[in-house]
Amino acid sequence: MVKDKHLRNLIMISLVLLILLLMTKLKDLFSPIIEILNIIIVPIIISIFLYYMIRPIIRRLERGKIHRGLMIVSVLLGLILLIGIFLAYGGTVLKSQFESAFVSLSKDIDIKGFVDGVLDFIPDGLIPKNVNMTNVVLNRLRQFMLDISQNLLGLISKVGNFGTQVALVPFILFYFLKDDRRFYQTFLSLMPKRYNKNIDKAMREIDEVLSTYISSQLLVSFILGVIMYIGYLIIGLPNALIMAFFAMITNIIPFIGPFLGALPAVLIALTIDWKMILKVAVLAVIVQQAEGDLITPRIVGNKLKIHPLAVIFIVLISVHLFGIFGAFIGVPLYLILNIILKALTHIRDDKKKEKFE
Repeated sequence: MVKDKHLRNLIMISLVLLILLLMTKLKDLFSPIIEILNIIIVPIIISIFLYYMIRPIIRRLERGKIHRGLMIVSVLLGLILLIGIFLAYGGTVLKSQFESAFVSLSKDIDIKGFVDGVLDFIPDGLIPKNVNMTNVVLNRLRQFMLDISQNLLGLISKVGNFGTQVALVPFILFYFLKDDRRFYQTFLSLMPKRYNKNIDKAMREIDEVLSTYISSQLLVSFILGVIMYIGYLIIGLPNALIMAFFAMITNIIPFIGPFLGALPAVLIALTIDWKMILKVAVLAVIVQQAEGDLITPRIVGNKLKIHPLAVIFIVLISVHLFGIFGAFIGVPLYLILNIILKALTHIRDDKKKEKFE
């Protein structure tokens, strides 16, 4: 029985990865459809994340005698107000720290001196005499920075479209919160009655998994962001707030996120001295260990039951398919597909039993 279970899980993981691989091969063919779906799907996905954040508050307030619609509107207005305050005050601080960090990086890192210092350690025989390795490396770095700037310009050009998508979120979120039970019952009623039991079980599992994953990832990311901020202040890292804020956002991405979150801090440390680099590295290791051994196990536990190696592959493939947005949605999509495949397996098994009876 145990072997069958492991074999089934292996087949499911392989099938999901195969589907994702086929999608990468056919990406150009489906690109117009993907562009259209992005306009619809992005606000829906953002609304789902916010739904699982706000739903516990709504469920708790439901115990009172407040009208459900009025209660939801009040909570949404409160959320919009908090976001507005953050953008007005916190956004200004983050912007100034980001500009300060960027100026510090561009001014203080002596790239040519750094490259020359590294090349001094390489034996003379390994580099051809007619090749100026310093210029080669600097040209590669300039091209790399040019590629980054072009990508940033492409990202900025999409801000208007993203703004339109975000504007739809409050309306979608309102109906998710107001009519979630009605949506559930309507969907279930559209399915064949003979499969209602399996579908109902799968939908409840999806709801539980999404609720656990989203709420726990956001809580873990917030806690790690606060710890990183305190840690950066203790070691005296400049622009601690923007560094910790970036780490908090990237920590939503499982396993890979913490390493991405530490990169800007390492770059800032390069402008100071090797001691600061060492302090940042030690802090990153301590926080990573605390997250893996203390914080995540206490908040998430073993509810998701997903192997770390599978998570890394899922995130990488999702980024390839959907860009940076895919890093945030890859694992939830995998968990949903896994539950759906299990439900289909149960339906198939039930059909076989009916034939023999």
